[in-house]
Amino acid sequence: MKLINKDFINNFIGLSSMNLMALIVPLVTMPILSKSLGMELYGIFLLLLSINAFGQSFVNYSFGVVAVREISVIKDDVKSRSLLYSEIFSSQVLLSIIYLAFVTLLAYFDLIYLNVEQVFFYSYPVIISNVLFSLWFHQGVSETKVVAFLNILARLSFIIYCLFFVVSKSDLDEIMFFYAYSLFIASILSFFYRIRHYKINLKACSPFQRIREGKDSFIGLFSPNLYSNVPGLALPSLISESQYSIYAIAIRIINIANMAQNIISRSLLPVLSNREEYSITDVLKINLTVSIFISIGFLLLSDWVVNLLVGKGYEESVYYIKISVVGIVCLAIADSIANGFYLAKKRDKDYRKISIYVSVICFIISIPLVFIFKSFGAILILIFARVIFAIFYIVDFNKTVIKKRYKK
Repeated sequence: MKLINKDFINNFIGLSSMNLMALIVPLVTMPILSKSLGMELYGIFLLLLSINAFGQSFVNYSFGVVAVREISVIKDDVKSRSLLYSEIFSSQVLLSIIYLAFVTLLAYFDLIYLNVEQVFFYSYPVIISNVLFSLWFHQGVSETKVVAFLNILARLSFIIYCLFFVVSKSDLDEIMFFYAYSLFIASILSFFYRIRHYKINLKACSPFQRIREGKDSFIGLFSPNLYSNVPGLALPSLISESQYSIYAIAIRIINIANMAQNIISRSLLPVLSNREEYSITDVLKINLTVSIFISIGFLLLSDWVVNLLVGKGYEESVYYIKISVVGIVCLAIADSIANGFYLAKKRDKDYRKISIYVSVICFIISIPLVFIFKSFGAILILIFARVIFAIFYIVDFNKTVIKKRYKK
């Protein structure tokens, strides 16, 4: 199967450029913000980023898979394309309302470092921006250049602001404001471009049908948050802002590997969804090559990188990064099989079954680990879960595919 075609290249360029900028932003701003704000206030800003990232994952639901698969088939049908967009848009609006209400309650009861006013002004615009950007649509039609350009422009403007205008701890609210509203303005431009260029007749639709249809993929996609993000969101009630900062910096660097594999998987999904035949070997080769290079880089350069970005006092972050290498390789294996076979071939229920089983087990284990070992426990469960996911996917794939081929 020819994986490297025009659709893959278009998606890869757009998605990789956005993710590259998402990588550059923390690399450039970490030294500035950690020194200007101090460890505690920087921890608050990192928590805001984590809350917004978790919300984006919830609001995206399973549309990054289900809707991408569907629109990649009907992308030349203007009427069907417009209806699909309206249905997904309505669904994401409902999901946004649910999540923002949840975060507002957390702030109201002082369960996070942010107050209600900060959530309203700095989380609401980012979650709404995620809906307006509608990256799933552009990924499905394999035209991500314009939305990528606007996304990069917003992030670049934030970098410029941090470089020239951030000077002291009193700038925290201004930093969060510029971060939120640069994305919000870019997303509005993206929304109007999409409506006009793709001739979309946006109308209100019932959100419930699409939510029901995508529940299997959503449960499979969102379940890993039980062990990867929920422990991190629980940490603010267990550790100080400075300790959270150490944990969050390590997680952001560890997620570089996840980001790289995510780019590859999302770029390949529309291609794999339109093919009867598949080659897990090809997908594995790409993901493993990337993960091995990143792992070597983590082992050799993490001390230097952390010291360069945030200075001294973050030695614990370096330790977290180095022990994460095992999980990075296992993530490459799990991600290749999950996206290259289960999701691409619409085996959503099988994917959901594995994801729920592993995620629930790891979540149960994470409760005592996080309460006893705090941030170290959250890192340990992340590594453990990725190893278990890889084992489960290999065993199930061998059982459902390879043995059946052999029998034939």
